[in-house]
Amino acid sequence: MATSSSFRFPVVSPCSEPERFSQIVEAVARSQNIFIVCGESLSREAGLPPIENPVDENFSSGITRKSLRTLLRECSLSVVSPEMVDQRSLASVNAAMASRRRAARTAQMGAFADLLASFAVRGNITGYLTSSIDGLESRVMPNLEDRIFRLNGDNRKLLCGRNRCLGIEPGDSTLYDEALLGAPTTVQTTGHLSVYCNDCRSKWIKTAISKRRYGDKTLVLRPAVQFELDAEYWKDEVKSKMLPRAELSQLLLIVENPIKPRSLIDDVVSDLADAVHKMSGAVIYVSLDLTKGKATYTHIDAQLQTTAADLALGVMEAHHRLDNPRNQLGDEEYVGPDFWFDVIRNQLVGTSHEEDEDVVGEICERCSMSVPEYLVQCRACKSCFCHRRVCYNDSWDGDLDSGDGSMPQDRPPDDDPFPFHTACIAFDLYSSSGRRPRLEEAKRNFLCYDCWDRTANGLYPHYVSPIPRLRDQPAGTQPPRMIFVLFYAEQFWPVASHLLAMVAARWANKGWACKTYPVKIEHISEQKPVFDDLAWERASYVALIAYLTHGLSGDRGYQVAPRSSLPPTEFLDLSLGVVDRALRNAREARAIMVCCGGPLQHSGFVQQLAEWLNRPDRRLESLLCAMNTRLSPAYMVTLIAKISTTLVDPDPDASETLFRLWISDTLAASHTNVLYLAREAEPTMWLYAPFQSRPLGKALPNIMSACSCPGLSPGEYRLRRRQGSRKTWDVNHNGRDGQLLQDVVVYAMCSICGQSWPLLSDYFSGRLRKYAGVFAAVVPYFFAPTSGAVV
Repeated sequence: MATSSSFRFPVVSPCSEPERFSQIVEAVARSQNIFIVCGESLSREAGLPPIENPVDENFSSGITRKSLRTLLRECSLSVVSPEMVDQRSLASVNAAMASRRRAARTAQMGAFADLLASFAVRGNITGYLTSSIDGLESRVMPNLEDRIFRLNGDNRKLLCGRNRCLGIEPGDSTLYDEALLGAPTTVQTTGHLSVYCNDCRSKWIKTAISKRRYGDKTLVLRPAVQFELDAEYWKDEVKSKMLPRAELSQLLLIVENPIKPRSLIDDVVSDLADAVHKMSGAVIYVSLDLTKGKATYTHIDAQLQTTAADLALGVMEAHHRLDNPRNQLGDEEYVGPDFWFDVIRNQLVGTSHEEDEDVVGEICERCSMSVPEYLVQCRACKSCFCHRRVCYNDSWDGDLDSGDGSMPQDRPPDDDPFPFHTACIAFDLYSSSGRRPRLEEAKRNFLCYDCWDRTANGLYPHYVSPIPRLRDQPAGTQPPRMIFVLFYAEQFWPVASHLLAMVAARWANKGWACKTYPVKIEHISEQKPVFDDLAWERASYVALIAYLTHGLSGDRGYQVAPRSSLPPTEFLDLSLGVVDRALRNAREARAIMVCCGGPLQHSGFVQQLAEWLNRPDRRLESLLCAMNTRLSPAYMVTLIAKISTTLVDPDPDASETLFRLWISDTLAASHTNVLYLAREAEPTMWLYAPFQSRPLGKALPNIMSACSCPGLSPGEYRLRRRQGSRKTWDVNHNGRDGQLLQDVVVYAMCSICGQSWPLLSDYFSGRLRKYAGVFAAVVPYFFAPTSGAVV
């Protein structure tokens, strides 16, 4: 997704990101309540000239040319009083605007006007704020006049300079067009304009104002257009009329309206955006031009880099597709009232964190903090520790200096980068005398906890915080580096976001270099190569690939789009092609499939994966696949993060390391078995096998259906149950770590009647493993039993 250096919201182009662009356009079509902020798109489509175009202005010295916007500002009643308006400038304005009114009445409307008409028919428009002055929206949406807000006025109306003028309504203004078109000639001939507001003139004649020299100039009609906006008026207008409508909207659509920071329109749009965001809606900006300047525009969620006409064509095409369900190709999951929350936030961004530089000089022995003013040196061993003072009164406004010298002033400033609660040493917090010396005295007499003589001096008087970080990287060696690429289906974006953040945080906490990059599987066809410009040396980093998508049952493989899937090997070839160069330069690469295990029930797929992994052109060392057919990927996030920071150095026994990480992760192990594939190794299943519920990796049957307690009479059975005895399996076994499964003897006994059954394991293949107090069965995926039953 492209971004401009001058702002933060993402820019989506139909050329570089067609899939993402189509998804947002379809979301616009799905929106039921839309508040639109529009510039001059309708006027531009209708062929009306921009108001920046020059207009002739007649003077005795000749004709000058000024832009229509400039003339409107010069004749604005907020800039100059009506008596002082130059009649020649006003005549030029009236002639140009009358010509514009006539053109607007007969102009041919374009695609964007058709879209607005379609929205109006569907009842989708909650409000329409426009900076256009031509009133074309009223032709398109004649029944929504009460929802249209014109920022700069309406050229279809005429007003005079009187304060309480009601004006000439659009339907009656046509009667004045001919006279206003000839206004420049009239001024040259007579020296003044005589197109008056009749209603106000009848009131004016009855007053003494007729005695004023320029009184009649206040009655001259002019277009009801105003570019000098009244901030207080629009503040009330927004609060009373616009915000209630914005709060009902799913989408704020800003169409080709120039965004200017710290302007009235920007303030209005920002307020509207806040109201829409409260309803989990979105703010989409539509423009071909990228905004300039340093403003961040945090209220905008995304920009569609296209024109209003092209947007209209795309939305109307999506309307046609959505109105005919048989033709739908999009994501049917985005149908709820808050679907914009998913649409906007499902596009994740990668992170990059370089390794922390080694600090030259004194650092804290416990946390490596290196700010000199907060380091104290032990006067015996010369080791340094970071320190801050904690006052007796824990409140922020407590007295830090008692006046008797017992408490030093140590209030941190507001911009202090090192608050006291992160320090490793707090002086004299446990002083036996209750006295705290001045800070300089405490630093001068400081002894660390290793040099303190407890026999002679008693308990250590200073508070020592737990070690916040272990520096496990030997000095002078290359710290670990990793690239982490996450391929995720759009539905799983919340889990993907959490996983990216967790992996990046673990590496940042250790001070190691890590780069993450998310790739949406639905858009993989348009994805450019990832990490092709990586500056790290060859074989100086490891690569970890993770997949979050749907594993489908039967022979359908893994989902790559809402209605398409690929076999596992083709799916891996498609995805790893995006990161091929980075994988070839990595010291080693591993992949984890956090997907439903449907494809792994297909033995042909597993055989293909094993053969694929052993091909010489493949760069993956191992592949770890979840086997639960109804897996929630959230249970695997912690395991993946642990794997990322554990397998950073060459490990000749990586399979054992991965097994221990899996079995010791209570969430991952208890929610899914895994299939482990590695180079030059047979596919192996790791089966979660606690004896009380899943001995040897096989779930026990339901005890209520397996044991009817035939040795007990009905009365005795009910009596035991009433006494609080819970009917469960009591399992006895002789299993131990490393034992062959076929040698494990297991008996399951009913806790009510005492009847027991042996669990046959004579034909089981594999070994029993125990680590961290948890049992698992390690079983080959392919094996040939000698005879009889199999697992």
